[in-house]
Amino acid sequence: MKTPILLIVVATLLSSVPVFAEGKPQENWSEQAALGYEKKAAEAEVKGNSAAAKIYRRMAQIKRDAGAASKNGQEFSWDEYHRLEGELQRTTGEAKDKAKDKDKAKDKS
Repeated sequence: MKTPILLIVVATLLSSVPVFAEGKPQENWSEQAALGYEKKAAEAEVKGNSAAAKIYRRMAQIKRDAGAASKNGQEFSWDEYHRLEGELQRTTGEAKDKAKDKDKAKDKS
């Protein structure tokens, strides 16, 4: 008797998987990210931080390049992007700490 019940449970779980994947994948992720960096570049210019603005603009272009490479099925090196993150941190004092972001998300839940 346990086997039919187990099969029903497994079938039910497997049939519900497509429901979790509703919607289109985010096709323009790179452009959205690039626009965010361009906004930060403009804000940095207003604050008089032209070095940070230059870095943000380059990061925007890197995001666009990564999106184009992804669409074409090509590999992409993120080395320059990560180097620029370090420069930005030294220039602005802003740290992009993913571990801290994850901890904050856990605390909220």
